[in-house]
Amino acid sequence: MRARTTISERLDHDNAILEFQHASSRGPERAEYQFLLGREEFALGNWELAANSYRRAAEISPSLALYHLSLGDAEFRAENYGVQPRHSKEQQSWIQRLLTSNT
Repeated sequence: MRARTTISERLDHDNAILEFQHASSRGPERAEYQFLLGREEFALGNWELAANSYRRAAEISPSLALYHLSLGDAEFRAENYGVQPRHSKEQQSWIQRLLTSNT
């Protein structure tokens, strides 16, 4: 199911997507650009595209739990339940530390 938006909201999101895509191309090491791009795609109900952007953000900054939570949410909405997580060893290490630090 796609998120419902008005035409003006759609244009705002589309413009933001273009801006974040441009920013990402100029600063590919900036995880926040990828995250913000994912947030705009998520708002439009483009779950797969959002997940791809969140995944890139998590790869760049694996210590930020928000990126991993957002990725999980987008994957869930895209109904990618059986998808194996595509985390690097460094990301897996951070996730393990996050999970064990709360117990």
